[in-house]
Amino acid sequence: YNHFDNRVIYMDVHMSKESKILHDELIEELEKLPYIHFKAHDYKDKVFHVTISSKKIQKIYDELWEYVNNIPCD
Repeated sequence: YNHFDNRVIYMDVHMSKESKILHDELIEELEKLPYIHFKAHDYKDKVFHVTISSKKIQKIYDELWEYVNNIPCD
């Protein structure tokens, strides 16, 4: 598990080399469209993840973090 400060808890996604290449090629093709503009966090070196919890969790972040870390994530 991982987190973006105390706003988001997520699971890391470990992509295969082939998936990463496909993703980067897709980004390159989409960039050719004049109405598509990527922010840095959405570009090729983004953090691939699955969000577990977000949206105003700051008050209960510690409790959530402790809870999810008791669940195996391999």
